[in-house]
Amino acid sequence: MRKVSMQALMVAMVVLPSTPWAAALSDPTQPLHYQPAKPVAEGWQLSSIFISQQRKRAIINGQLVGEGDRVSQARVVRIEPNFVRLQTAKGETLLRLHQQVKRANSTP
Repeated sequence: MRKVSMQALMVAMVVLPSTPWAAALSDPTQPLHYQPAKPVAEGWQLSSIFISQQRKRAIINGQLVGEGDRVSQARVVRIEPNFVRLQTAKGETLLRLHQQVKRANSTP
């Protein structure tokens, strides 16, 4: 009887993790109300800018690019600390690292 129980346990350990409900498990390190980033309407998402004395790099749509590189049908024209300028068939596009914040006048 003990041998049958051990075999059943081994089968369950192999079969259960491959069932469809196991695929729906979430990442335990993920924040409770996590929402993936929504794609930008223009098709480009600027995530980071890296500038050193030797080079300027940016991450656009998950791709590491430098000045002169191409990303999604656009050429990287210029990389600055807060923005990246792209040249597209329609003209130039400016990707800002941070959205501009409008401050409301606060009354004490």
